[in-house]
Amino acid sequence: MLKSFLLISLRGMWSKNSTTLLNITCLALGIASCLFISNFIIHELSFDRFHANSSNLYRVETHSYHFQDITKKDALTPFEEGPKLTDEFNEITGYFRLIPYSENRSAFLKTHPNTKKKTNYVETAYFADPSIFSLLDIDIIEKREHLLAKTNTIAISAQVVEMLFPEKFNSGQSILGEKVRPESLDKLAEPYEVVAVFNQLPKNSHLHFDALFSIESSHPYKADAKILDTHTYVLLNENVDYRTLNSQLYKEKTDTQNPSAFFSSSALFPFEKIHLGHQTSNQPSPPTSSILLAFLGAIGIIVLLLSTTNYANNSIIKALDRAKEVGIRKLLGVTPNSLRKSIFYEALLINLVAALLGTVIFIIGQKSADLFIDIGYPVGLNSERITLLVLIVAFLVAISTFLTASYPSYLLNSLKLTQALKGKNLIFQSKQSSRGARVMKGLLVFQLAMCLVFISGAYVVYKQLEFLKEKDNRNIVIEVLGKFPGLTGANEYAADLNMSYLYEAVREEKINSFKVSNLYNGQINMRQEIEPLYQKGDSSSFQGKFILSLIDHNYWKNDSTHFISGANFSSKFGEDYRGIIVNESALEKMNFHNPESAIGAEVGKYNSMLTIKGVVQNETKNEPPMVYVTGFRYPTYFNISLNVKGSSAEKINSALTQFQNDLQYDLPKFYFITRSFENQSKLEKNLLSLFVLFTAVAIFIACIGVYTLSAFTAQKRTKEIGMRKILGATVPQVLYILIYDFIRLIFIGSTISIPLIVIGVRNWLSNFTYRIELQPLMLIVPILILCILSAGLIIKQSWKAIVVNPLNAISNITH
Repeated sequence: MLKSFLLISLRGMWSKNSTTLLNITCLALGIASCLFISNFIIHELSFDRFHANSSNLYRVETHSYHFQDITKKDALTPFEEGPKLTDEFNEITGYFRLIPYSENRSAFLKTHPNTKKKTNYVETAYFADPSIFSLLDIDIIEKREHLLAKTNTIAISAQVVEMLFPEKFNSGQSILGEKVRPESLDKLAEPYEVVAVFNQLPKNSHLHFDALFSIESSHPYKADAKILDTHTYVLLNENVDYRTLNSQLYKEKTDTQNPSAFFSSSALFPFEKIHLGHQTSNQPSPPTSSILLAFLGAIGIIVLLLSTTNYANNSIIKALDRAKEVGIRKLLGVTPNSLRKSIFYEALLINLVAALLGTVIFIIGQKSADLFIDIGYPVGLNSERITLLVLIVAFLVAISTFLTASYPSYLLNSLKLTQALKGKNLIFQSKQSSRGARVMKGLLVFQLAMCLVFISGAYVVYKQLEFLKEKDNRNIVIEVLGKFPGLTGANEYAADLNMSYLYEAVREEKINSFKVSNLYNGQINMRQEIEPLYQKGDSSSFQGKFILSLIDHNYWKNDSTHFISGANFSSKFGEDYRGIIVNESALEKMNFHNPESAIGAEVGKYNSMLTIKGVVQNETKNEPPMVYVTGFRYPTYFNISLNVKGSSAEKINSALTQFQNDLQYDLPKFYFITRSFENQSKLEKNLLSLFVLFTAVAIFIACIGVYTLSAFTAQKRTKEIGMRKILGATVPQVLYILIYDFIRLIFIGSTISIPLIVIGVRNWLSNFTYRIELQPLMLIVPILILCILSAGLIIKQSWKAIVVNPLNAISNITH
C-alpha cells in the first residue's frame, strides 16, 4: 500500500512540476533559514557546557555598591579571594585562578637558550593555578605529573608548539622539558619549563588561552587585597544555591560598614550563563547579545511560516485542480481515510525533498556565512550538534506536513461525488472553492504583513545608520583608554612633545580632556623582579632580587607621610624619566648609611643609570627591596575624553583611528584598549545585513504567494471576467477590479503589521542617544513597494484570462 501511495504522490508531483518546484524551493529556503539560525542559537546556548563540572562552577565577581545599589560589576577579584572563600565556606570544594599576563592578555615568547630566533606572538596568556586542569575539561596532549605546581613552569597549546618548535611538532617529538622565555622577562631570570601541551578549548567557551604560566611565579603583589587582577572560579557542592552564598557575602559587608558608604562585595555567577549577555567589566571575552538571539529566533519562525503558508496555498489550488481525479477515485471505492493518507504522503514527500535541499543550502551557507556577516558563526558540526539539527529538521518536516496537508485533505473529502466528477471549472465556482479562497487570502494576508515588517525593519535600520553616519553633526564626548607600551629612549624632550600634542588637541577641541598615568585604573599594574641595583663604583652585590613597580606622582599624591627623605615624582609627567623612589630595604641592600645621603645618588643598572629622588618607608616589616619608576619609558595609560562628531560606532571608530595614528608619530605602538565601539559597529552592520538577507527571502516568498493567488483568482473569476467584457468592460477596468482585491489584502496586512513595526522600531531606536523620528514615510514606502510588486505580478498572471474571448471563457465554464 505504501508503494501505491508513493507512486500516486510522485505522479501528482510530476503532473504539476512547476508548482512542485516552487513549493520545494520555498520550503527549502524556510528550512535552510531555520537550520542556519538554530545552529547559531544552539552554539551560543552551548557555551561552557562541555565541561563536566560546568553546572557546579561559578565565577567570583566584585560588585561595587553605593547606598546599597550596585554601581559596577567587575569580573576580576583580589588574588587571595579564591582561597579565602574556600576556607570560609564548606560548600566550596575547589577553585582556580587566572591572572591576565598583560592588559590585553597577550605575550611574546621565544625559545631558550637560542634567543636569536624570532619572538612569537601569543594572543591569550594567563598565570594559572594547577587546579584548572582538574576543574575544566582541557584536552591534554602530553604532560608531566606536577603540571603547573612548580615555579617557572608553563603549559602551552599545540598551536604555540607549532610556532616555537616547528621541527619537533612536525616530527611528533615531545617538547616537555623545553625552555621558553617571555620577551618581558629579565635576561638573567629563570626561563619557563614546558610541562604540558594541550589543545585549545572549543569555540563555545568564554575562556580561551594559548599559554598558562605557573601562578607561583606571577605577581610579587599577589597578596594585595586592594588590587583586582584575578579571574577567580570556584566549584560548589551539588544542590548548593549560590544565591544563598551571595546573600551571606553581602551581609558580611553591610554588617560591618555604613550602608550609605561605598563598599565592595564578592558575588558568584553561574559559569554556564556568563556568555549569555551577562554584562560586567573586564570580561575574558565579549558575551553574546540576547537581543540578537531573540531577533534571530523570531526571524527563523517567521520565514518558516511564510514558506509553509505559501505551500498551503498551492496545495489548496492543486486540490481543487484534482477534483475530477478525486471523484473517479471515490467512484472506484477509495475511502476518505485513504484519500487523506495519499495527500499527507505527497506533502511528506515534498517536505522531505525540501528538507534535503534546505540542508544542502545550510551546509553551503554555513561555510560562507562569515563572508556576509561577522557574528562568529560556528563552522563545522559535532555529533551532538548534528543530532540536534536532525531532530529540528524532523520536527520542521512534521509541522510543515501537517500544516500543508490538513486543509487540502479536508477540502477534497468534503466534495460530493457529483461535484467532483464535473471537473475543476465548476469546482472553482463552488462553495468549497470560495472557502478555499478565503483560507488562501487569510494566509496571504499573513505573508504580506510579515513582508511589510521585514521591509520596514530593513528601511528603518538603514535610515538610522545613515542618520548616525551622515546627518548627526552634534559633538559627543566618549571616555576611552589607550596604552603606550613604553620606549626605552624616551626623555624629557620626548615627554614635552607628547604632552604638547595633547594640550594642542584640547585647544583645537579634538579632545575634551586627558589624563596620562603609569597606573592602570589608579592601581599598580606592572611589578616585576629585577637584578639588584647598586651604587656607582660599589663592588659589593646583594644576592637576591629587587622588585620594580611602575607608578606616577598620583600614587602618593595625598600622603607625604610615606617619605623619609626626598620628594615624590614631579606632577609634570615624564620629567623624572631617570628618577627612582626606593624603600628602606632597597636602601639597605645598596649600602646607603642614611636616607638623606641617597638623595641624588646614581644607582644602576636597570636599562641605564638611575637617580634616587626619594626614599619611602617599608609598608611591612619584611618588605623586599622595592624600586619605583615612572615616565614614558614604561607602559603608560591615556584616559581621554574624545570629542566625536556623530554617535555612530563607525564615526567613533574613525575618530579613534585618526587620533591613534596622530599619537603614534611620537608614541610608536600606541593603541586603544577600548574595543566596545568596534563590537557595536559590527553589531549594527550585521543587523542591517541580516535584515536585508531575510527581507529578500520574505519578499520572494510573498511574491510567489501573490503570483499563485492571482492565478487562482483569475481562473476562478473567468466567467465573471467574460460577462463583464460582454457588458462593455475594458481591459484596464477588469485589471482594476483584480488589483483592487489584492490592494485590499495589503491594506489588511498593513493594519496588522503597522502596530508590530511601531512597537519594534521604537524599542530598537531607544538604544540610541541620537535617533531618527518614526515618520509615516517609513511605513508608507514599504506598503507602496509591496503594492507595485503585487500589481506587476497580478497583471502578468491575469493577462491571459483577461484577453481571452469572453464567449470562450463562458463556454469553458459551462462545459
